[in-house]
Amino acid sequence: MKIFSLLGAFLFLLLGILACSEGDVSFDTDDAEVVTVKAYMMLLGDSAGTRLKSDTLLPSDSLVLIAQIEPSRSIRISQFYWQIDSSSKHSEFSYRTNVSTPGLHQAKFILLDRFEDTLQDSVSFWIAPEPVLDTGALIPKNGTTSIPTSKALSFAWKSTVENPLSITHYPFLLKCGSDTLVDTVLNSTEFIYTQGFPTLTRCSWTVSAHDNFGRTSPTSIRAAFFTENDSEEVFGAAFASISTPFSSLLDSLRFKLFDADGNLLDLDNFAVDRNDSVITLSKLPAADYRLFVTHFKYTDFTSDTLHFTVRTGKVSSLGTILLSDTVQPQIICDFCTEDSLTWNDTLRFAVEEKGLPPQSATLRITFDGATLSNWDYKEDSLFIYTHSLQKSFAWHPLKIALSDRSGNYIAKNFYVEPGKSCVKTLDKASIFADSSISIPIQNLCPNLTPKRYFWDIDNDGNWDGEAPAAGLDSVSKTFSGSLFHVYQNPIHVYILYESGAQYEATFTLYVDGVSG
Repeated sequence: MKIFSLLGAFLFLLLGILACSEGDVSFDTDDAEVVTVKAYMMLLGDSAGTRLKSDTLLPSDSLVLIAQIEPSRSIRISQFYWQIDSSSKHSEFSYRTNVSTPGLHQAKFILLDRFEDTLQDSVSFWIAPEPVLDTGALIPKNGTTSIPTSKALSFAWKSTVENPLSITHYPFLLKCGSDTLVDTVLNSTEFIYTQGFPTLTRCSWTVSAHDNFGRTSPTSIRAAFFTENDSEEVFGAAFASISTPFSSLLDSLRFKLFDADGNLLDLDNFAVDRNDSVITLSKLPAADYRLFVTHFKYTDFTSDTLHFTVRTGKVSSLGTILLSDTVQPQIICDFCTEDSLTWNDTLRFAVEEKGLPPQSATLRITFDGATLSNWDYKEDSLFIYTHSLQKSFAWHPLKIALSDRSGNYIAKNFYVEPGKSCVKTLDKASIFADSSISIPIQNLCPNLTPKRYFWDIDNDGNWDGEAPAAGLDSVSKTFSGSLFHVYQNPIHVYILYESGAQYEATFTLYVDGVSG
Protein backbone atom coordinates (compact mmCIF):
# COMPACT_ATOMS: atom_id res chain seq x y z
CA MET A 1 0.00 0.00 0.00
CA LYS A 2 2.87 2.30 0.80
CA ILE A 3 4.38 1.70 -2.61
CA PHE A 4 1.16 2.63 -4.40
CA SER A 5 0.92 5.85 -2.34
CA LEU A 6 4.43 6.92 -3.44
CA LEU A 7 3.70 6.11 -7.09
CA GLY A 8 0.53 8.21 -7.04
CA ALA A 9 2.34 11.16 -5.58
CA PHE A 10 5.02 10.92 -8.30
CA LEU A 11 2.42 10.86 -11.08
CA PHE A 12 0.64 13.86 -9.62
CA LEU A 13 3.92 15.79 -9.47
CA LEU A 14 4.75 14.85 -13.08
CA LEU A 15 1.38 16.02 -14.35
CA GLY A 16 1.86 19.31 -12.55
CA ILE A 17 5.26 19.85 -14.15
CA LEU A 18 3.94 19.06 -17.65
CA ALA A 19 1.00 21.38 -17.17
CA CYS A 20 3.30 24.16 -16.13
CA SER A 21 5.76 23.60 -19.02
CA GLU A 22 3.03 23.51 -21.65
CA GLY A 23 1.83 26.95 -20.60
CA ASP A 24 5.34 28.47 -20.82
CA VAL A 25 6.18 27.34 -24.44
CA SER A 26 2.87 28.05 -26.12
CA PHE A 27 3.25 30.21 -29.44
CA ASP A 28 1.11 33.26 -29.98
CA THR A 29 1.20 34.55 -33.64
CA ASP A 30 0.29 38.04 -32.52
CA ASP A 31 3.69 38.30 -30.86
CA ALA A 32 5.69 37.39 -34.08
CA GLU A 33 7.77 39.98 -36.12
CA VAL A 34 7.51 39.88 -39.93
CA VAL A 35 10.87 40.38 -41.72
CA THR A 36 10.63 42.19 -45.08
CA VAL A 37 13.08 43.14 -47.82
CA LYS A 38 12.40 46.23 -49.91
CA ALA A 39 14.30 47.36 -53.01
CA TYR A 40 14.53 50.94 -54.23
CA MET A 41 16.55 52.96 -56.66
CA MET A 42 17.65 56.56 -56.64
CA LEU A 43 19.24 58.72 -59.32
CA LEU A 44 22.75 59.81 -58.45
CA GLY A 45 22.77 63.55 -58.00
CA ASP A 46 19.11 63.76 -56.95
CA SER A 47 19.33 66.29 -54.13
CA ALA A 48 15.88 65.26 -52.86
CA GLY A 49 16.99 61.64 -52.53
CA THR A 50 13.71 60.32 -53.95
CA ARG A 51 13.45 56.54 -53.74
CA LEU A 52 11.76 54.94 -56.75
CA LYS A 53 10.48 51.53 -57.77
CA SER A 54 10.60 52.27 -61.51
CA ASP A 55 11.77 55.03 -63.83
CA THR A 56 12.97 55.86 -67.33
CA LEU A 57 16.67 56.68 -67.58
CA LEU A 58 19.27 57.74 -70.08
CA PRO A 59 22.35 55.61 -70.75
CA SER A 60 24.41 58.39 -69.19
CA ASP A 61 22.48 58.31 -65.90
CA SER A 62 23.99 56.74 -62.80
CA LEU A 63 21.67 55.13 -60.28
CA VAL A 64 22.01 53.79 -56.76
CA LEU A 65 20.23 50.54 -55.86
CA ILE A 66 19.20 50.48 -52.20
CA ALA A 67 18.07 47.46 -50.12
CA GLN A 68 16.10 47.97 -46.91
CA ILE A 69 15.54 45.18 -44.33
CA GLU A 70 12.93 45.55 -41.57
CA PRO A 71 13.37 44.97 -38.73
CA SER A 72 17.07 45.34 -39.34
CA ARG A 73 18.27 43.04 -36.49
CA SER A 74 15.67 40.33 -36.57
CA ILE A 75 17.36 38.01 -39.05
CA ARG A 76 20.64 36.24 -39.41
CA ILE A 77 21.87 36.60 -43.01
CA SER A 78 23.64 33.85 -44.89
CA GLN A 79 23.96 35.60 -48.28
CA PHE A 80 22.72 38.74 -50.03
CA TYR A 81 23.32 40.40 -53.40
CA TRP A 82 22.03 42.67 -56.16
CA GLN A 83 21.64 41.31 -59.68
CA ILE A 84 20.57 43.24 -62.79
CA ASP A 85 18.87 40.99 -65.33
CA SER A 86 21.17 37.95 -65.45
CA SER A 87 24.44 39.80 -64.99
CA SER A 88 27.01 39.28 -62.25
CA LYS A 89 26.07 39.51 -58.57
CA HIS A 90 27.14 42.32 -56.27
CA SER A 91 27.12 41.68 -52.50
CA GLU A 92 26.21 45.16 -51.36
CA PHE A 93 23.17 46.64 -49.69
CA SER A 94 23.71 49.91 -51.59
CA TYR A 95 25.06 49.45 -55.11
CA ARG A 96 25.96 52.23 -57.56
CA THR A 97 25.85 51.36 -61.25
CA ASN A 98 25.28 52.58 -64.79
CA VAL A 99 23.37 50.69 -67.46
CA SER A 100 23.79 51.82 -71.06
CA THR A 101 21.97 49.05 -72.92
CA PRO A 102 18.60 50.37 -74.17
CA GLY A 103 15.44 48.54 -73.11
CA LEU A 104 13.65 47.30 -69.99
CA HIS A 105 15.82 46.08 -67.09
CA GLN A 106 15.06 44.53 -63.71
CA ALA A 107 17.31 44.75 -60.66
CA LYS A 108 16.66 42.19 -57.89
CA PHE A 109 17.87 42.20 -54.31
CA ILE A 110 18.00 38.64 -52.94
CA LEU A 111 18.63 37.68 -49.31
CA LEU A 112 19.08 34.17 -47.88
CA ASP A 113 18.84 33.63 -44.12
CA ARG A 114 20.66 30.91 -42.17
CA PHE A 115 17.82 28.47 -42.90
CA GLU A 116 18.25 29.16 -46.70
CA ASP A 117 14.88 30.88 -46.81
CA THR A 118 14.79 33.49 -49.61
CA LEU A 119 13.56 37.05 -49.32
CA GLN A 120 13.64 39.31 -52.37
CA ASP A 121 12.33 42.47 -53.97
CA SER A 122 13.04 44.25 -57.26
CA VAL A 123 12.97 47.53 -59.14
CA SER A 124 12.61 48.05 -62.89
CA PHE A 125 13.84 50.78 -65.18
CA TRP A 126 13.77 51.58 -68.86
CA ILE A 127 16.93 52.80 -70.60
CA ALA A 128 15.81 55.12 -73.36
CA PRO A 129 17.38 54.27 -76.74
CA GLU A 130 18.69 56.96 -79.03
CA PRO A 131 16.65 57.36 -82.20
CA VAL A 132 18.30 55.83 -85.28
CA LEU A 133 17.48 56.72 -88.87
CA ASP A 134 17.75 54.28 -91.76
CA THR A 135 19.93 56.29 -94.14
CA GLY A 136 19.20 53.89 -96.99
CA ALA A 137 15.41 53.92 -96.84
CA LEU A 138 14.30 57.28 -98.18
CA ILE A 139 12.17 58.86 -100.89
CA PRO A 140 13.28 60.51 -103.13
CA LYS A 141 16.59 58.67 -103.38
CA ASN A 142 19.84 60.58 -103.40
CA GLY A 143 20.72 61.61 -106.96
CA THR A 144 17.19 61.40 -108.35
CA THR A 145 16.79 63.49 -111.51
CA SER A 146 13.93 64.98 -113.53
CA ILE A 147 11.76 65.84 -110.54
CA PRO A 148 8.71 67.79 -111.86
CA THR A 149 8.78 71.44 -110.89
CA SER A 150 5.01 72.01 -110.63
CA LYS A 151 3.82 68.83 -108.90
CA ALA A 152 3.72 67.92 -105.23
CA LEU A 153 6.66 65.88 -103.99
CA SER A 154 6.45 63.38 -101.13
CA PHE A 155 9.37 62.88 -98.78
CA ALA A 156 9.51 59.73 -96.67
CA TRP A 157 12.10 58.05 -94.46
CA LYS A 158 12.35 55.36 -91.84
CA SER A 159 13.37 55.36 -88.20
CA THR A 160 14.80 51.98 -87.18
CA VAL A 161 14.89 52.70 -83.43
CA GLU A 162 12.45 54.85 -81.46
CA ASN A 163 11.81 55.35 -77.77
CA PRO A 164 8.27 54.02 -77.10
CA LEU A 165 8.05 56.21 -74.00
CA SER A 166 8.76 59.41 -75.89
CA ILE A 167 7.72 61.27 -79.02
CA THR A 168 10.38 61.39 -81.73
CA HIS A 169 10.76 64.70 -83.53
CA TYR A 170 12.28 65.12 -86.99
CA PRO A 171 13.93 68.44 -87.94
CA PHE A 172 13.42 68.70 -91.72
CA LEU A 173 15.29 71.08 -94.04
CA LEU A 174 14.65 71.50 -97.78
CA LYS A 175 16.82 73.76 -99.93
CA CYS A 176 17.04 74.45 -103.65
CA GLY A 177 20.28 76.12 -104.58
CA SER A 178 20.95 78.63 -101.84
CA ASP A 179 17.23 79.19 -101.10
CA THR A 180 15.60 77.52 -98.10
CA LEU A 181 12.13 76.22 -98.97
CA VAL A 182 11.24 74.39 -95.74
CA ASP A 183 12.77 74.47 -92.27
CA THR A 184 10.48 72.79 -89.75
CA VAL A 185 10.17 70.05 -87.12
CA LEU A 186 7.87 67.09 -87.83
CA ASN A 187 6.36 64.38 -85.65
CA SER A 188 6.07 61.83 -88.47
CA THR A 189 8.38 60.24 -91.01
CA GLU A 190 6.83 61.84 -94.06
CA PHE A 191 6.27 65.25 -95.56
CA ILE A 192 4.56 66.51 -98.73
CA TYR A 193 5.80 69.69 -100.41
CA THR A 194 3.33 71.38 -102.78
CA GLN A 195 4.83 74.79 -103.58
CA GLY A 196 6.85 73.86 -106.68
CA PHE A 197 10.56 73.93 -107.50
CA PRO A 198 12.84 76.02 -109.71
CA THR A 199 13.82 74.47 -113.02
CA LEU A 200 17.07 72.52 -113.56
CA THR A 201 18.18 73.04 -109.98
CA ARG A 202 19.90 70.86 -107.44
CA CYS A 203 17.77 70.59 -104.31
CA SER A 204 18.88 68.99 -101.05
CA TRP A 205 16.98 67.74 -98.03
CA THR A 206 18.16 66.65 -94.61
CA VAL A 207 16.43 64.94 -91.70
CA SER A 208 17.65 64.24 -88.18
CA ALA A 209 15.81 62.85 -85.15
CA HIS A 210 15.59 63.60 -81.44
CA ASP A 211 13.27 62.63 -78.60
CA ASN A 212 11.96 64.23 -75.42
CA PHE A 213 14.91 62.87 -73.45
CA GLY A 214 17.36 64.90 -75.48
CA ARG A 215 18.59 61.87 -77.41
CA THR A 216 19.71 62.71 -80.96
CA SER A 217 20.24 60.34 -83.85
CA PRO A 218 23.95 59.66 -84.48
CA THR A 219 23.49 60.07 -88.23
CA SER A 220 21.28 62.23 -90.40
CA ILE A 221 19.66 61.61 -93.75
CA ARG A 222 21.22 63.79 -96.45
CA ALA A 223 20.05 63.53 -100.02
CA ALA A 224 19.78 65.62 -103.16
CA PHE A 225 17.68 65.58 -106.32
CA PHE A 226 17.49 67.58 -109.53
CA THR A 227 14.45 69.19 -111.04
CA GLU A 228 13.54 68.86 -114.69
CA ASN A 229 13.80 71.51 -117.38
CA ASP A 230 10.23 72.70 -117.93
CA SER A 231 11.18 75.63 -120.16
CA GLU A 232 11.72 75.76 -123.90
CA GLU A 233 15.29 76.98 -123.52
CA VAL A 234 18.02 74.59 -124.70
CA PHE A 235 19.90 74.43 -121.45
CA GLY A 236 21.31 71.66 -119.32
CA ALA A 237 23.10 71.41 -115.99
CA ALA A 238 25.99 69.61 -114.34
CA PHE A 239 27.01 69.04 -110.76
CA ALA A 240 30.02 67.63 -108.94
CA SER A 241 31.07 66.87 -105.40
CA ILE A 242 34.34 68.40 -104.24
CA SER A 243 36.67 66.48 -101.97
CA THR A 244 39.65 68.01 -100.17
CA PRO A 245 41.94 66.61 -97.45
CA PHE A 246 41.07 69.65 -95.32
CA SER A 247 37.46 70.79 -94.98
CA SER A 248 38.54 74.41 -94.42
CA LEU A 249 39.65 74.59 -98.05
CA LEU A 250 36.06 74.40 -99.28
CA ASP A 251 35.43 78.03 -98.37
CA SER A 252 37.65 79.69 -100.99
CA LEU A 253 37.66 77.74 -104.23
CA ARG A 254 38.20 79.17 -107.69
CA PHE A 255 36.47 77.56 -110.66
CA LYS A 256 37.56 77.92 -114.28
CA LEU A 257 35.22 76.76 -117.04
CA PHE A 258 36.48 76.33 -120.61
CA ASP A 259 34.67 75.51 -123.83
CA ALA A 260 35.79 72.77 -126.21
CA ASP A 261 38.23 75.18 -127.92
CA GLY A 262 39.95 76.07 -124.66
CA ASN A 263 38.38 79.52 -124.26
CA LEU A 264 37.86 80.65 -120.67
CA LEU A 265 34.16 81.28 -120.02
CA ASP A 266 32.73 83.90 -117.69
CA LEU A 267 30.88 82.06 -114.93
CA ASP A 268 28.69 85.11 -114.37
CA ASN A 269 26.85 84.13 -117.54
CA PHE A 270 25.63 80.90 -115.94
CA ALA A 271 23.88 79.87 -112.75
CA VAL A 272 26.54 78.66 -110.32
CA ASP A 273 25.52 77.30 -106.94
CA ARG A 274 27.86 76.29 -104.13
CA ASN A 275 26.26 74.25 -101.37
CA ASP A 276 28.65 72.69 -98.88
CA SER A 277 30.90 70.44 -100.95
CA VAL A 278 28.78 70.41 -104.12
CA ILE A 279 28.95 72.77 -107.10
CA THR A 280 26.09 72.99 -109.57
CA LEU A 281 26.36 74.68 -112.97
CA SER A 282 22.98 75.46 -114.51
CA LYS A 283 21.73 77.17 -117.66
CA LEU A 284 24.63 75.74 -119.66
CA PRO A 285 24.06 75.50 -123.42
CA ALA A 286 24.41 71.96 -124.74
CA ALA A 287 28.12 71.56 -125.52
CA ASP A 288 31.41 70.06 -124.37
CA TYR A 289 33.21 71.73 -121.45
CA ARG A 290 36.27 71.50 -119.26
CA LEU A 291 36.31 72.42 -115.56
CA PHE A 292 39.38 73.19 -113.46
CA VAL A 293 39.36 73.92 -109.72
CA THR A 294 42.02 75.50 -107.54
CA HIS A 295 42.13 77.21 -104.16
CA PHE A 296 42.03 80.99 -104.16
CA LYS A 297 44.85 81.40 -101.59
CA TYR A 298 46.66 78.04 -101.46
CA THR A 299 47.29 77.62 -105.16
CA ASP A 300 49.20 74.34 -104.78
CA PHE A 301 45.78 72.74 -104.23
CA THR A 302 44.43 71.98 -107.69
CA SER A 303 42.26 69.43 -109.44
CA ASP A 304 42.69 67.48 -112.63
CA THR A 305 40.93 69.03 -115.60
CA LEU A 306 37.46 67.53 -115.83
CA HIS A 307 35.93 67.00 -119.29
CA PHE A 308 32.14 66.73 -119.52
CA THR A 309 29.22 67.14 -121.90
CA VAL A 310 25.98 69.01 -121.24
CA ARG A 311 22.79 67.87 -123.00
CA THR A 312 19.59 69.85 -123.36
CA GLY A 313 17.21 69.34 -120.46
CA LYS A 314 19.53 66.89 -118.72
CA VAL A 315 21.55 67.02 -115.53
CA SER A 316 25.03 65.51 -115.78
CA SER A 317 26.77 64.08 -112.74
CA LEU A 318 30.49 64.78 -112.88
CA GLY A 319 31.32 62.59 -109.91
CA THR A 320 33.86 63.81 -107.37
CA ILE A 321 36.49 66.45 -108.03
CA LEU A 322 39.54 65.80 -105.85
CA LEU A 323 41.53 68.84 -104.81
CA SER A 324 45.07 67.89 -103.78
CA ASP A 325 48.53 69.35 -103.25
CA THR A 326 51.38 67.39 -104.84
CA VAL A 327 53.95 70.21 -104.90
CA GLN A 328 56.80 69.99 -102.40
CA PRO A 329 57.82 73.08 -100.43
CA GLN A 330 61.00 74.95 -101.31
CA ILE A 331 63.89 75.89 -99.00
CA ILE A 332 65.56 79.08 -100.20
CA CYS A 333 68.90 80.54 -99.07
CA ASP A 334 69.40 84.12 -100.28
CA PHE A 335 72.92 84.36 -98.83
CA CYS A 336 74.29 81.13 -100.24
CA THR A 337 76.77 80.62 -103.04
CA GLU A 338 75.12 77.61 -104.62
CA ASP A 339 74.83 75.37 -101.52
CA SER A 340 77.53 77.04 -99.39
CA LEU A 341 77.19 79.84 -96.87
CA THR A 342 79.40 81.66 -94.43
CA TRP A 343 79.36 81.03 -90.69
CA ASN A 344 77.10 83.41 -88.77
CA ASP A 345 75.50 83.28 -85.35
CA THR A 346 72.10 83.18 -87.11
CA LEU A 347 71.51 81.42 -90.41
CA ARG A 348 68.30 82.46 -92.15
CA PHE A 349 66.36 80.46 -94.73
CA ALA A 350 63.02 81.10 -96.43
CA VAL A 351 60.42 78.35 -96.79
CA GLU A 352 58.18 78.77 -99.81
CA GLU A 353 54.92 76.83 -99.73
CA LYS A 354 51.81 77.67 -101.74
CA GLY A 355 49.71 75.06 -99.99
CA LEU A 356 48.86 75.04 -96.30
CA PRO A 357 51.90 76.29 -94.32
CA PRO A 358 54.18 73.54 -92.96
CA GLN A 359 54.02 72.94 -89.23
CA SER A 360 57.21 73.29 -87.22
CA ALA A 361 56.74 69.74 -85.90
CA THR A 362 57.70 68.39 -89.33
CA LEU A 363 61.05 70.22 -89.41
CA ARG A 364 64.20 68.15 -88.94
CA ILE A 365 67.58 69.93 -88.86
CA THR A 366 70.97 68.25 -88.52
CA PHE A 367 74.30 70.04 -88.16
CA ASP A 368 77.51 68.04 -88.40
CA GLY A 369 75.34 64.91 -88.43
CA ALA A 370 73.66 65.68 -85.07
CA THR A 371 70.07 66.80 -84.56
CA LEU A 372 69.85 70.53 -83.93
CA SER A 373 67.04 71.96 -81.79
CA ASN A 374 68.15 75.57 -81.45
CA TRP A 375 66.02 77.11 -84.21
CA ASP A 376 62.80 79.04 -84.82
CA TYR A 377 60.28 78.79 -87.62
CA LYS A 378 57.80 81.64 -88.09
CA GLU A 379 56.13 83.47 -90.96
CA ASP A 380 57.76 81.30 -93.62
CA SER A 381 61.26 82.00 -92.25
CA LEU A 382 63.62 79.53 -90.60
CA PHE A 383 66.27 80.85 -88.20
CA ILE A 384 69.09 78.51 -87.16
CA TYR A 385 71.23 79.65 -84.22
CA THR A 386 74.88 78.54 -84.24
CA HIS A 387 76.39 80.54 -81.37
CA SER A 388 76.44 77.48 -79.09
CA LEU A 389 77.91 75.13 -81.71
CA GLN A 390 81.52 73.98 -81.73
CA LYS A 391 83.55 75.62 -84.46
CA SER A 392 86.11 73.59 -86.39
CA PHE A 393 88.52 73.90 -89.28
CA ALA A 394 86.33 71.80 -91.59
CA TRP A 395 83.15 72.58 -93.53
CA HIS A 396 79.96 71.87 -91.58
CA PRO A 397 77.23 69.85 -93.37
CA LEU A 398 73.74 71.23 -92.68
CA LYS A 399 70.60 69.31 -93.64
CA ILE A 400 67.09 70.80 -93.52
CA ALA A 401 64.08 68.51 -94.04
CA LEU A 402 60.37 69.24 -93.73
CA SER A 403 56.94 68.18 -94.97
CA ASP A 404 53.97 70.34 -95.83
CA ARG A 405 50.47 69.62 -94.52
CA SER A 406 49.79 67.34 -97.50
CA GLY A 407 52.84 65.18 -96.78
CA ASN A 408 55.04 66.51 -99.59
CA TYR A 409 58.62 66.08 -98.36
CA ILE A 410 61.82 67.94 -99.14
CA ALA A 411 65.35 67.57 -97.78
CA LYS A 412 68.11 69.96 -98.77
CA ASN A 413 71.82 69.90 -97.93
CA PHE A 414 73.97 72.98 -97.34
CA TYR A 415 77.56 73.47 -96.27
CA VAL A 416 78.62 76.09 -93.74
CA GLU A 417 82.16 77.39 -94.05
CA PRO A 418 84.60 76.43 -91.28
CA GLY A 419 84.14 78.38 -88.11
CA LYS A 420 87.93 78.34 -87.81
CA SER A 421 90.55 78.74 -90.53
CA CYS A 422 93.59 76.54 -91.05
CA VAL A 423 95.40 79.57 -92.48
CA LYS A 424 96.47 82.65 -90.57
CA THR A 425 97.91 85.87 -91.99
CA LEU A 426 97.64 89.59 -91.25
CA ASP A 427 94.28 91.01 -90.19
CA LYS A 428 94.89 94.23 -92.13
CA ALA A 429 97.90 96.39 -92.88
CA SER A 430 98.99 99.80 -94.21
CA ILE A 431 102.21 100.75 -96.03
CA PHE A 432 103.59 103.54 -98.22
CA ALA A 433 104.17 102.99 -101.89
CA ASP A 434 107.92 103.45 -101.47
CA SER A 435 108.19 100.82 -98.71
CA SER A 436 107.70 97.06 -98.55
CA ILE A 437 105.71 94.54 -96.52
CA SER A 438 106.39 91.01 -95.28
CA ILE A 439 103.27 88.86 -95.57
CA PRO A 440 103.29 85.76 -93.34
CA ILE A 441 101.36 82.51 -93.85
CA GLN A 442 100.89 80.22 -90.84
CA ASN A 443 99.34 76.72 -90.68
CA LEU A 444 96.88 76.34 -87.77
CA CYS A 445 95.80 72.75 -88.46
CA PRO A 446 98.23 70.41 -86.68
CA ASN A 447 96.68 67.34 -88.30
CA LEU A 448 97.46 68.64 -91.82
CA THR A 449 100.94 68.81 -93.38
CA PRO A 450 101.62 71.83 -95.62
CA LYS A 451 103.12 71.15 -99.05
CA ARG A 452 103.36 74.64 -100.60
CA TYR A 453 102.46 78.25 -99.72
CA PHE A 454 101.01 80.78 -102.20
CA TRP A 455 100.43 84.57 -102.35
CA ASP A 456 98.00 86.44 -104.63
CA ILE A 457 98.45 90.20 -104.13
CA ASP A 458 96.47 91.61 -107.09
CA ASN A 459 93.26 89.56 -106.76
CA ASP A 460 93.56 88.04 -110.24
CA GLY A 461 93.56 84.41 -109.14
CA ASN A 462 97.20 83.86 -110.16
CA TRP A 463 100.09 83.28 -107.81
CA ASP A 464 102.37 86.27 -107.28
CA GLY A 465 104.60 84.28 -105.01
CA GLU A 466 105.04 80.73 -103.74
CA ALA A 467 107.31 78.77 -101.47
CA PRO A 468 107.79 75.10 -100.58
CA ALA A 469 106.79 74.12 -97.08
CA ALA A 470 109.97 72.16 -96.40
CA GLY A 471 108.51 70.95 -93.13
CA LEU A 472 107.71 74.46 -91.91
CA ASP A 473 104.33 75.53 -90.47
CA SER A 474 105.05 79.22 -91.08
CA VAL A 475 106.71 81.18 -93.88
CA SER A 476 106.86 84.85 -94.98
CA LYS A 477 107.43 86.66 -98.25
CA THR A 478 108.28 90.33 -98.79
CA PHE A 479 106.60 92.46 -101.45
CA SER A 480 107.49 96.00 -102.58
CA GLY A 481 104.91 98.74 -102.28
CA SER A 482 105.54 99.67 -105.90
CA LEU A 483 103.68 96.51 -106.97
CA PHE A 484 100.39 98.00 -105.82
CA HIS A 485 98.54 100.56 -107.93
CA VAL A 486 95.40 101.24 -105.86
CA TYR A 487 94.87 102.30 -102.29
CA GLN A 488 92.79 99.26 -101.16
CA ASN A 489 94.09 95.81 -102.09
CA PRO A 490 92.57 92.41 -101.16
CA ILE A 491 95.39 89.97 -100.42
CA HIS A 492 94.83 86.18 -100.65
CA VAL A 493 97.16 83.58 -99.18
CA TYR A 494 96.83 79.81 -99.59
CA ILE A 495 98.23 76.60 -98.19
CA LEU A 496 98.24 73.46 -100.31
CA TYR A 497 98.46 70.38 -98.05
CA GLU A 498 99.97 66.98 -98.72
CA SER A 499 96.45 65.51 -98.55
CA GLY A 500 95.39 67.67 -101.51
CA ALA A 501 93.24 69.98 -99.38
CA GLN A 502 93.65 73.71 -99.93
CA TYR A 503 92.64 76.50 -97.56
CA GLU A 504 92.99 80.25 -97.76
CA ALA A 505 92.88 83.45 -95.76
CA THR A 506 92.30 87.04 -96.87
CA PHE A 507 93.11 90.49 -95.54
CA THR A 508 93.10 94.05 -96.90
CA LEU A 509 96.29 96.03 -97.53
CA TYR A 510 96.07 99.83 -97.71
CA VAL A 511 98.84 101.50 -99.73
CA ASP A 512 99.40 105.26 -99.33
CA GLY A 513 101.05 107.34 -102.03
CA VAL A 514 100.05 105.26 -105.04
CA SER A 515 99.59 107.20 -108.26
CA GLY A 516 96.49 105.23 -109.33
